[in-house]
Amino acid sequence: MDGIAQISKDRKSLRTALQEAITALDDWTNVYAPELCDPERVKEAKARISEYGTLAYISIVLENCRKAIKEDNDENRNQNG
Repeated sequence: MDGIAQISKDRKSLRTALQEAITALDDWTNVYAPELCDPERVKEAKARISEYGTLAYISIVLENCRKAIKEDNDENRNQNG
């Protein structure tokens, strides 16, 4: 894979992980402060969290973030020698 394609892949991976983290934080807000949130989004958040349970849901998101950062760091090391 050429350098530009790899950078694009890495950025997509980082953006995906970042979006998952934003969704998880938004879900947490919707579940723990529902009176401040749209009822439909509260329902969606509860469904996402209940799929795995709160701790597992957060663990999965954190693992995806860490993996994306590690892959980006590894690729930077490979490109910089």
